[in-house]
Amino acid sequence: MNFLSRLLAIAALALLPVPAFAAPVDGGHARVELVSERAAALPGETVLVALKLDLDEGWHVYWRNAGDAGLPPQLIVQEASTVPAEALGSFLWPIPHLLPVVDGEIMDYGYDDRVVLPFPVTIPADAMGPVTLDVLADYLICEEICVPESARVTLTLETNAAIPDEAGGTLIGDWVARAPTDFAGEARLDAEKNQWILSLRHPDGFPGDANLRFFPFDHEIQHPAAQPVSFGSEGASLQLTPSGAGAPEAGLEGVLVVETADGTRTGFTLSAEPGKAFANTSGLASTGGAGAASQGAGGLAGLVLAALIGGLILNLMPCVLPVLSIKAFGMVTASAGGLAAEVRSHGVWYTAGVVLAFGLLAAGILAVRATTGSATLGVQLQSPVAVAMLALLMFAIGLWLAGLFELGTSIQNTGSGLARREGTLGAF
Repeated sequence: MNFLSRLLAIAALALLPVPAFAAPVDGGHARVELVSERAAALPGETVLVALKLDLDEGWHVYWRNAGDAGLPPQLIVQEASTVPAEALGSFLWPIPHLLPVVDGEIMDYGYDDRVVLPFPVTIPADAMGPVTLDVLADYLICEEICVPESARVTLTLETNAAIPDEAGGTLIGDWVARAPTDFAGEARLDAEKNQWILSLRHPDGFPGDANLRFFPFDHEIQHPAAQPVSFGSEGASLQLTPSGAGAPEAGLEGVLVVETADGTRTGFTLSAEPGKAFANTSGLASTGGAGAASQGAGGLAGLVLAALIGGLILNLMPCVLPVLSIKAFGMVTASAGGLAAEVRSHGVWYTAGVVLAFGLLAAGILAVRATTGSATLGVQLQSPVAVAMLALLMFAIGLWLAGLFELGTSIQNTGSGLARREGTLGAF
């Protein structure tokens, strides 16, 4: 090849579109990058781009509705981006799976190992030359603990041709196929009883060996609760446990996941209108009913046993164990003095006070959950603001104990008047 031919070949290569490029970024417990179905696109064209997260083993991120605790991934467009924020569409969420945190108590929805979240991007109509999508991927990633992470990722596309990216297009296509499709039948929510019925009428019915699970878009139902399924000749019905926020006036929206015996999972987006359950959508066969009941009973017994063991362990702590001997000595002395009946009475009243205190605490949590849709004891420790405030409070208490400032005795003695009362009221 002579010099002129080589020069022409180099010039031809220089005119070819630059392929989409997005180097993976290590966010801490996930490798994050942007992928595209196109190596180059035309001005004004809408293409599919995706946020890809490869997670460390044992870690997970969340679906659009995280469940009882968590936050879904989001993209924050940076100032350096030549693609504006309004050009980005919403994530096309793949079907999630269950993430049990505490059996029967806390249930989350999300993904582990790898997740690809496709979203549409409209190339600016006035683009001349390459455009760059510059975003901050912000996500909460969890194992035993949850860690907020972020990774700044970019994607550059030429805008002088419409050229596919085969690898990116194949990957995005695989994950688009994992997203739910519209439900072909009809759905109703019968919410007149304590247990709601999600009635599903489908022209083709459901496989008799299928396992059905409903993933709500919001928090109208209790996420950890079992969802017993009953099949009928024209569909199926799921029993849902409301969260206490009341039946939604506009109906219940979410994704129905149908898993067959071979492990195939298919998702359907549906909106269940309020109304009576359809005829012939229950009664022929059921799954999960007896199992759910036994699981609930076992779960309650397990919680009571765990609470008992936790109470016994608590007594071994240095701040409790020395007090036990004092209390035991006082009880023996009182019994020897003929006050055994009074000791028993005080024990009963003290127990009633403890049970009532924790009942009020539980009622407060349920009230917050009914108002906000999500609340668990300790969930505030997932908030950086709450953790920072607690750290500052502990720091202030440390300064107070070091004698750098004094608090009034009225603040220090808050509640001591009740604690010093005699008789059953003091015990309570």
